[in-house]
Amino acid sequence: MLPIIVDGKTVAYLAVNFSTGDLLMAQRAITELTRTEPYPKEIQETFLRSSLPLGQILENFLEDCHRPAHLLDRKDRIELVRRLHDLGAFQMRGTVREIAGRAWDQPRRCLQLS
Repeated sequence: MLPIIVDGKTVAYLAVNFSTGDLLMAQRAITELTRTEPYPKEIQETFLRSSLPLGQILENFLEDCHRPAHLLDRKDRIELVRRLHDLGAFQMRGTVREIAGRAWDQPRRCLQLS
């Protein structure tokens, strides 16, 4: 109980009642929701199946097409995406961002994959 004092005199008491059972149930619910369990399997990192880095794959494709990236037609862009997919490039984290970043780094070789 907490006294409420006005001008040096106690005028009321404030009592806060709570059920420890409700608090315990809330604590269990929060524990259950935030619990983490160890992952039973080892997480495998994915790498390109080819020994070529992504940049070299893109350069080789552009050489095969005999034109810069900004002149690729829809068929060639689809073929480029298919080739990258077949090599497993899109299974690696950050690959899409890296490909898109090359468009900003080298404007004359702008890769528009859409």
